[in-house]
Amino acid sequence: MPTDAEPLSIDRSTFLERHNLTNEEFNQSRLEWPILDAIYRRHIETASKLQPVGRYIFDRLQQLADVHSLRVRIKDPQHLVAKIIRKRIKTPDLAIDSESYQDCITDLIGIRALHLFKDQWLPIHEFITSTWELYETPIAYYRAGDPKPLLKAFEAAECTVTEHPFGYRSVHYVVRSRPDKNVHLAEIQVRTIFEEGWSEIDHGIRYPRVSDDPYLAEFLTIFNRLAGSADEMGTFIKGLSSELRSRAQQIVAMGTELQQAVSQLEISKEEKRKLEQRVESLQKAAQERAALPSSALNLLNYGPGLMDGGIIRNFPHESGGPGGIGEIFGGFVNSTRIVQKTCLLCGKNFLDDSGYLSMSVPGDICANCRGGGVLR
Repeated sequence: MPTDAEPLSIDRSTFLERHNLTNEEFNQSRLEWPILDAIYRRHIETASKLQPVGRYIFDRLQQLADVHSLRVRIKDPQHLVAKIIRKRIKTPDLAIDSESYQDCITDLIGIRALHLFKDQWLPIHEFITSTWELYETPIAYYRAGDPKPLLKAFEAAECTVTEHPFGYRSVHYVVRSRPDKNVHLAEIQVRTIFEEGWSEIDHGIRYPRVSDDPYLAEFLTIFNRLAGSADEMGTFIKGLSSELRSRAQQIVAMGTELQQAVSQLEISKEEKRKLEQRVESLQKAAQERAALPSSALNLLNYGPGLMDGGIIRNFPHESGGPGGIGEIFGGFVNSTRIVQKTCLLCGKNFLDDSGYLSMSVPGDICANCRGGGVLR
């Protein structure tokens, strides 16, 4: 964003050196320096008019529950000039001057909307497309090997799905905004927090062109895979939380049915009291699990831990595929652990090899009680 200290004109040689541009590249752009200087000065003069537009979009997006955090910026004037030079090299017939540059450069106003889980992208997408007029079709960038269901979701939302050569993941929108009499273009980038962290580091290293070193480029690629896997882990834990709550609710409902069944049994009051106590214990354990906030879902809450051989079985998540959860931790999904538990109905100890998710629950129900009548 321009500041009061920003000079009214820029020295060509100093500028090219600062932005890693050579004289040959500048000559290749076939741009005249006075035109670029005029664009530079014009952008400094008009930047103050763009700030309220960015703030307006920021405030609208801030209302969304799925948006974790937001960033807004007005393009730095020197970065603008550098982008115009590079854009002209790629598109030699691009006509641009101090009057038309605002139509050619669509990210003078930039907003980043960050979310926690990958599936939170869709509500944000629906809000953007229903609130603002799109200047162009949204572009969904993905990394080679990303899951096909995600790419199909982008296609179903009428995005242009594009593989990025550096593994960059983000969905870009260019919208028309008119908070005043003038129409302004703004770019909204939507991505997860992990994607943001990787892209910021990658941009800071790759953009100045020091990443031509193959070793550094390889490390950036590895870092990209780790960021993608972290996203997969976040999505997995979110699904795990939902699954645990669902199972806990089922147990509570089953406990209610058990209480009704116990009340109708022709047994002594003492036997009935013991059965009712065991049912209450089962319901209490399930209710405690259901009441756990999502933020409390850490690996230690579910037995010996996901890293320690696996307690998860028959959970709706694919362990295969690049960047998948099984890729990082050696495919622990669908493994089994034998655990000693105490039956909540008969009180006897038993060995459970089912790999049931709720290993931190004090006890479950043994096979004998499950097959003995009321639970069948």
